[in-house]
Amino acid sequence: MAVGCYSISLISGNKLSAKALANLVKGKGGDKIVAVKVTEAIYETSTLAFLKHPDLKHLKVVQGWEAHLSRAFADGPEHDSEGRQRVGLTSGIMAMA
Repeated sequence: MAVGCYSISLISGNKLSAKALANLVKGKGGDKIVAVKVTEAIYETSTLAFLKHPDLKHLKVVQGWEAHLSRAFADGPEHDSEGRQRVGLTSGIMAMA
């Protein structure tokens, strides 16, 4: 079963850091983690940190903060060894379109 993690501190009060997620990926069952959804206000310490982390290079990053969409899409291929897009978006944002 594929597993995704989610960071939205405005709701939960707790931010998931790239380092914490890397620890989960390295742990038992961590090979099942395939994605992280990031809905955080500060791009550099959230989405970009997940894209840059060397232990998370295989994960897809789902951007949930509409203000960061264009930057996330531009950065996604830059942080993939084959230049593939690592960033996606959620249907919640599309409901506003």
